[in-house]
Amino acid sequence: MDDPVTRVKVMVVEDDPEVAKAIARKLGGDGLDVELADDPRPVLARLEAGEGNDWDVVLLDVGLPGMSGIDVLHRFRESTSLASVVMLTGDNSANTATTCMPPLSCWSARRRRCASCARRSIGSPARMSRS
Repeated sequence: MDDPVTRVKVMVVEDDPEVAKAIARKLGGDGLDVELADDPRPVLARLEAGEGNDWDVVLLDVGLPGMSGIDVLHRFRESTSLASVVMLTGDNSANTATTCMPPLSCWSARRRRCASCARRSIGSPARMSRS
């Protein structure tokens, strides 16, 4: 009996339907399991219900209806979710980029992330091998 291939689960939170479809086509074609949301509120409801580990990666638009993607990012950081969050934006300002980065206190003098942040951002080896 063959072991089933573990597919990476990606949540795409993007309010532009054309962008969301293009991302889903590309990632789905690469064998990833893609779920789309055009509104962050249902995603946050699932996060608060303890379903934040349903995804391995969350692609999150900065400019979303109803609330900022940066606010959603902060909610993910405060949760127990092990999902890696990748921010998407058409804004090329340094302010947006630095707002999305972890605080400098999360980096050690040797330019490595502190253990707590590293665990939250990459998960555990068991997480990567789940079926």
